[in-house]
Amino acid sequence: MKYIFQSITMVILCVCLDGCFLILDPCPKDQKLGDLQLTNPNFSPYRGDETLVFINQTGQKISLTNFEYSTLSTRQRLVVSTPCYKSDWVKQQVYYDVPRVFISYRLSKTNYLTTLDYSFGIQDLRMDQARSDTILAEDMTISNTFVKPGTLLRVLVSDRGNRAKFDTVNGQYPRLIQYRVISDTAFNGNLYKQVYCSKELPTIYFTTKDGIIAFKDQQQWWYKSY
Repeated sequence: MKYIFQSITMVILCVCLDGCFLILDPCPKDQKLGDLQLTNPNFSPYRGDETLVFINQTGQKISLTNFEYSTLSTRQRLVVSTPCYKSDWVKQQVYYDVPRVFISYRLSKTNYLTTLDYSFGIQDLRMDQARSDTILAEDMTISNTFVKPGTLLRVLVSDRGNRAKFDTVNGQYPRLIQYRVISDTAFNGNLYKQVYCSKELPTIYFTTKDGIIAFKDQQQWWYKSY
């Protein structure tokens, strides 16, 4: 018991000394660079409170709901640099306040394994964080975990005037799975225009008007039900 008490005392003492050191040598306050807004907010058809209904070729229906309510009014910090770092609790962040929504559509509240995860907003696309200049852009990502392994559809919504910076990364949009746009196509008897999908082996189809219009699981396709 004596040794346990001594060990606990040493841990508390170390924590206190570390805390005192950080208080005596703190970082400057966080620096906010500004509030950014979306240049194309209408690209997203989702509010966050909707239920997505899909049907397969046999007539079976499934409903996907966002149980953790999130909307396009959601804002978060976009940290672009950390000029001072003492610990996870003591650091200085340089950041923008940006719109960024994440919506997880699930079959049930406790089902986290099969989801359609949707995100949309502004982010920094630098692949090399050592670069001093940011590459701010707007993108949309849909993750489909109904198929294993999960797949992504990622679309550049707006380059926010930073296209020249993309060219410094071999002309490619950083961290983007290449996508294509189909001028018109039909799913389950419905005609759609300007359809986004991945270039290779697409498992998700999306339009700015109707949202996700089709996705694939392990065995079959599911189509948006009206």
